[in-house]
Amino acid sequence: MFSTGEMAYILQQPHYYEGEVLGYSGLNAYVFTEDELVENFKIIKEDGSLEDIKRSKDNKKLQDMLNKMKERIENMTDEELKNYFTE
Repeated sequence: MFSTGEMAYILQQPHYYEGEVLGYSGLNAYVFTEDELVENFKIIKEDGSLEDIKRSKDNKKLQDMLNKMKERIENMTDEELKNYFTE
């Protein structure tokens, strides 16, 4: 959520038919805050082990990227912003 700087995540359950994933349909989805995600979910690694999810605030590289994006957007002129979405 850009206005607050808080991370939110949308999870959408896939449609299955006879054990095969058909894809996603409709707009039904679950929205989780970062706190809910970190507290209640794990990452399943390739070997099947579970790993804790790391908070985005602890990821310096991600925070640097978000700060650069925020600064760039805040310094855009109206024309640059318009061109960004129409190109």
